[in-house]
Amino acid sequence: MTQFTIPNSPAPTAPPVVNREELRGAVLLACGELTGSEGLPVVPDCVQAVIQPVIDQLQAPAASVPPEHPVYQWLAVAAAAESQGLFDESWDLLDALEDRVGEASLHDEPLRLRVASLLSARRGRVARVAGRHEDAEAWYAQAIQLARRGPAHDRWADGMPHAMLGLAALASNRGNYPEARRLVQRVLARAKEVHDCYLVPAHLIMQVICRKLGLMDEALRSVWQAHDLLTPLDARLPEVLNALGEVATEMHAPVPAVRARLAVLASAATPRLAVGALAGVLSSLVRLPADLRGRCEAEIARSPWGRHVLSSRSEPTVPARLLGAARPWLDEADARGLTPFDVVLLGLGLARMALLLGNHSYAEQVNALVLHTATQHGYHERVFESDALAAQIARATPMPEPIHTPELTESARSVSVRRLLTQEHPHAFDARAVFA
Repeated sequence: MTQFTIPNSPAPTAPPVVNREELRGAVLLACGELTGSEGLPVVPDCVQAVIQPVIDQLQAPAASVPPEHPVYQWLAVAAAAESQGLFDESWDLLDALEDRVGEASLHDEPLRLRVASLLSARRGRVARVAGRHEDAEAWYAQAIQLARRGPAHDRWADGMPHAMLGLAALASNRGNYPEARRLVQRVLARAKEVHDCYLVPAHLIMQVICRKLGLMDEALRSVWQAHDLLTPLDARLPEVLNALGEVATEMHAPVPAVRARLAVLASAATPRLAVGALAGVLSSLVRLPADLRGRCEAEIARSPWGRHVLSSRSEPTVPARLLGAARPWLDEADARGLTPFDVVLLGLGLARMALLLGNHSYAEQVNALVLHTATQHGYHERVFESDALAAQIARATPMPEPIHTPELTESARSVSVRRLLTQEHPHAFDARAVFA
């Protein structure tokens, strides 16, 4: 039996409560400051104070630019904006930064090319997460071209791996797993030249590809490889836990999967991480037999996240409270900074949960949104999932049980929701607790 255990994993820190309007104001102020300046100024202290808690929870925006360099600081501001779904603001800041870098006439030619390539790759990322895939492909291609113009030892410093992994993510989202795997393998083949900040996402994208190709042992190995690159108190731990939740689900270990996602929900610094975990909880619950679902509901309800989010709701069951708590995320997708891919993932989870609870009209309504969004953005695999779900809704039949059902212990189904929501339970949010 597979053991979902991570030794010596640091506990993720609690994420900041992000005031998106305050953050947006700070980014607009920063953009105005940058646009109106000559050369390349430093980020104003008043802006730095607002964005620093967000930046602290994100991966470094550059590997080859020193953190004290103004370019690094401005890239961090753009990354903070993009992480909270402020795509237009992030794009405008990158525009202004490109102009100022040109005016600053960086005398270090390799650094100039690295920065130019990285700026193109960051533009590609913003376009990709915002759902503008053709724009993303063009910017990623430009990043690769610029990187190739630099010295051989510099080509894999930033822009090249960033762009290739972005193209791999695009291919994976579209269901083109062989192409995605080829691109990731190119990055991993250069592991000695590529910074860890790109190797971690490379392994995480590879686990997605391996899962979709049915290579579960390789998928699990890829997650461990990503984990082994983490530093103490690494902000990327929630991403690794999300990946472990996906692998655990497909390896028919639903309780560890739910625990992993609860840890992500308690520590995610960006909306898309939280949505991925929430969608995973919703989708995994509906695929379980009743007894095992009861055990997972107990984990959800007695976790700190469950007690905080679900205890104030009035629905009679944990699944109904989950549905009620998750619906506003979809209703307020733009305000919460969700991407089109987030909408598709969360919508599938909500539609499946609504079907389980017998709310067929809501399931049909949400699934229609999923189908439209997935078709519009070329998420081919999600289109197939939506079509299959539409057939299930039409038949109004329960979700099929998994082929391999683990041996069940005593059911938690008989425990009342109120007792679960008030029960004290040691549930530290670190990997040892999640995968014990």
